[in-house]
Amino acid sequence: MKPVNIESIPVNRVLHPFPKVIIFEIVCGCNLSCIMCPQPKMTRPKGLMELELYQRLTKEIAEKDPETEVWATIMGEVFVRKDLVFDYLRFAKQEAHLKKVYLNSNLVLFREEWTDRLEESGLDKITVGLDAATEPTYNKIRVGGDFRTVEKNIHTLLEAKSLGRLQKLEIILQFIVQDENQHEEEMFKRKWTGRGVTIKVRQKLGWGLGVEAENLAIPSRDRTIPCPWLMRTMSIHWTGHVAQCDAEWNGDRYVGDLNKQTIQEVWLGQLLAKRERHLANDFDFDPCRDCKDWQCGRAEFYH
Repeated sequence: MKPVNIESIPVNRVLHPFPKVIIFEIVCGCNLSCIMCPQPKMTRPKGLMELELYQRLTKEIAEKDPETEVWATIMGEVFVRKDLVFDYLRFAKQEAHLKKVYLNSNLVLFREEWTDRLEESGLDKITVGLDAATEPTYNKIRVGGDFRTVEKNIHTLLEAKSLGRLQKLEIILQFIVQDENQHEEEMFKRKWTGRGVTIKVRQKLGWGLGVEAENLAIPSRDRTIPCPWLMRTMSIHWTGHVAQCDAEWNGDRYVGDLNKQTIQEVWLGQLLAKRERHLANDFDFDPCRDCKDWQCGRAEFYH
């Protein structure tokens, strides 16, 4: 596996007054059991974020900073709830007028007849978790998925673009490098280059202590870099509770409750105190003490 390149790790020492990235867990629960994701081990309840809560929060984002990136992801596949996600995406784009609304999906459950709703939503980017150039490798990584269905759905989106639809939508195919697929990285790039997609290659995350990530091998004693996720990102679980970061995927500790607070109140509360500790090179608290995800660095993009 690729060694960690410390030069690729973004160094952010700015205390932003509002998150630069907000991740909404619109749906908690997934149709796959991917080997690089801790979702199969999750014990907290699964569910759907209330649309009213989502609308209130996206309105606050629009008021504070409409350039904030808004993602629909964390521990869920949105199409588990069929086409309901388009109501959320459409509100963020058409009602709240947010500039950067993005979606992550394994695309297994997507249906061709939803292409119109996808276009109407105004979604800016969709990142498709693929992680393989061949079906056998896909089956090892994305357990429970269907390689041929995913490729068919990708071609459906590309065909729609060729016909003049989905013109504003950027389609990103993601390849998370790990032991099981690293031999296919160059094949993956060759396969999809020139097809009208963006190729994204990134290191494997550990999700805190959620999964093994041997590629993240910089010793803690050598650390002087604040966590890029903590410094810029807020993670909102489907219940409205705010997790410090991806390492709190199971909801063991929360730093705020957006059913009672605003995004800015939470961002400038416990999260600010944690960011200040990182700026002082103090990482000796949970979950940062043992987490290595700060090492992942920037993804590589090929257009």
